[in-house]
Amino acid sequence: MMWFFIGVFAYRTLSAVLAYSHMANFLMQTRDQALLLLACTAENVAFIQALKYKTMEECEVEQDVIRRTKTVDDENFHLWKTSTIVQFHALWPRKYYRCIDFNNWEEAMKVVDKIYKKRK
Repeated sequence: MMWFFIGVFAYRTLSAVLAYSHMANFLMQTRDQALLLLACTAENVAFIQALKYKTMEECEVEQDVIRRTKTVDDENFHLWKTSTIVQFHALWPRKYYRCIDFNNWEEAMKVVDKIYKKRK
């Protein structure tokens, strides 16, 4: 009878460990895809901003207006990056919080670099 209970305990322990590792692996892949999407979005925003400034110059907008626009855009872009990382942390399941190995935009982009290097 004792062997039965040992077997049940071993089975439940092993299945819990496997379920946790499968979920952690799934969340790591989800994290990677979300970071790649954020990096792509940031790249597109930067491109659109550069295009906007070029168009402003071609339309002969005053340099002071262009400079102030760039300043506001840079501040808003920085705030977007910061709030994105804060929300990423806030919405991540607490049980798997160790899967997130970044605390700010720069660290997140280092993870993106590692993802790209891994894929090569």
